[in-house]
Amino acid sequence: MNEKKIIVLTSIIIFIFICVGVYFMLNYNPCSLRYVMRKLDSYLETEYKYVFTYRAGEPNIEGIKPVTYFFEDINGFGFEVVTFPPFGDYDSSQPGYPQCDYLTAYYESKKESVEKALQHGIPITCVNNGIQSLFQVEVSSYDELEIIAPTIEKALKTLEPVLSEKYSASSSDKFEFDIPVISVWAADKKYTISEFNFRLIKGQTSWTQEEILDKLQIDYKENVVE
Repeated sequence: MNEKKIIVLTSIIIFIFICVGVYFMLNYNPCSLRYVMRKLDSYLETEYKYVFTYRAGEPNIEGIKPVTYFFEDINGFGFEVVTFPPFGDYDSSQPGYPQCDYLTAYYESKKESVEKALQHGIPITCVNNGIQSLFQVEVSSYDELEIIAPTIEKALKTLEPVLSEKYSASSSDKFEFDIPVISVWAADKKYTISEFNFRLIKGQTSWTQEEILDKLQIDYKENVVE
């Protein structure tokens, strides 16, 4: 094989490697738009459209520049997916997996129904810290747990599942949704006693009143010293 043929063959091999690399970067790089949309196509039970991309000009506290993709679903809910350029190992101890706030947007649209279900004569507070939206229920005694258990059960059932059962909520999905919760607090000490997540994945069974009361009573005894 002469030198010219070797050069041509080498060029073809290099070109193939470049194409393969670009393909994997577009489809399997967690911070790419194509990767994000492939995950959304798999997990969301509604249609949506891409709106625009925002690339941070300054690095965050970890020294990386997040890329945020904005979307809108068929019901007009605006939501976003924040992605992080990969560094180190992808695990729960550092940024890496795309983070989607679609469930928070869905929860916000149903917030009045959740609040109505929680009304029981004991103080409740709606909190949105910019990352997660939740209701805080305040209790001042162990006896009040039996009062709030049925209202929490009712409130948790106000939201219908909106994620496909393909989403397992495990790290293997390499995609995270912020799951809304109802938080129970000690009214005088201002700390969390217990939390209950909305089960928004198809096939998940909602919390029962008995499960809620059992958890409340166990958590109260562990976390509250009267």
